[in-house]
Amino acid sequence: MERKNKHIEEVKIRKAKVTDISKMNEIYVECIFDELKLQFPKTTNLSLIRKLNKYKKIGKKH
Repeated sequence: MERKNKHIEEVKIRKAKVTDISKMNEIYVECIFDELKLQFPKTTNLSLIRKLNKYKKIGKKH
């Protein structure tokens, strides 16, 4: 149980990091990917990567 709570804390930290999408780099992208993987466990990696590419495009506009 304690291990699960630790994981939740890590996710919160990751979410905090991804507030400014315009300054996004590979580390942030990986964090978002992990987050999406948790939110949509049944989703295939390919469609998650497509979601990530949308994030990247948003970041490049700024």
